[in-house]
Amino acid sequence: MNNLPNIVNISGAVRYPGDYPLKSNNEKVSDIILRAGNILESAYLKSSSLIRDNNQIRLSFERILSNPKSKDNLILSDGDRIIISEKTDYIQIIGEV
Repeated sequence: MNNLPNIVNISGAVRYPGDYPLKSNNEKVSDIILRAGNILESAYLKSSSLIRDNNQIRLSFERILSNPKSKDNLILSDGDRIIISEKTDYIQIIGEV
């Protein structure tokens, strides 16, 4: 019998990145983002992702945060990782200028 809590990790552009135990069986992406102190101004939500079983799941984090009832706001599982990307300060130009 395993009494250890289920753990998810959140990293990147959040106030308090780290490991968080799931408080219930229906805790969602938005719940962990809020527990992690919410996103920082440097967050780039369009390239953020959820990793589950080594598979990247693309979600609309913008939709999740603006509407927690969104279908993108998935229920989390043990071992899930949320990566909130940060904006970069450079621009890449390809081709002749």
